[in-house]
Amino acid sequence: MEEGDIIQLEYEGWIAGSDELFDTSKEELAREEDIFDEERTYGPMYTVVGTGRVIKGLDEHLMEAEVDKEYEVEIAPEDAYGDRDPKNVETHSMREMARLKIEPEIGRTVNIRNKTGWISGIFAGRVRVDYNHKLAGKTLRYKYKVVGKAEGGVEM
Repeated sequence: MEEGDIIQLEYEGWIAGSDELFDTSKEELAREEDIFDEERTYGPMYTVVGTGRVIKGLDEHLMEAEVDKEYEVEIAPEDAYGDRDPKNVETHSMREMARLKIEPEIGRTVNIRNKTGWISGIFAGRVRVDYNHKLAGKTLRYKYKVVGKAEGGVEM
């Protein structure tokens, strides 16, 4: 592949060292792993190689990929969603959450003072909100295959 190539990509995104699937282009696998999202369309995704439309580590690996060949690559946090920053975790009172009309539930995505985070803990009248990306600090493992490549303006 070369920078700027338009490709179709099938993929599975796993947390390295675990059996946790966090994203996939395959509907059947999403259902099997209980991450299926009815509001999403499954199937190969279109991307442009080398333009940062996917995480850095995967984008770099795509530069070496060939069509119809399967790959598996581990991507360190610095080439994925970065390291976790403890400064991006805040504690809010239940009273503040009620005032903001937020029903605390672990894992829920929230927007507080124009910052998007997710509720990572609820304890003793307090709610912990993590503004780091959910995959920050994690090494990721991608299994992928380039299933199509645009050639000379021809549709895939």
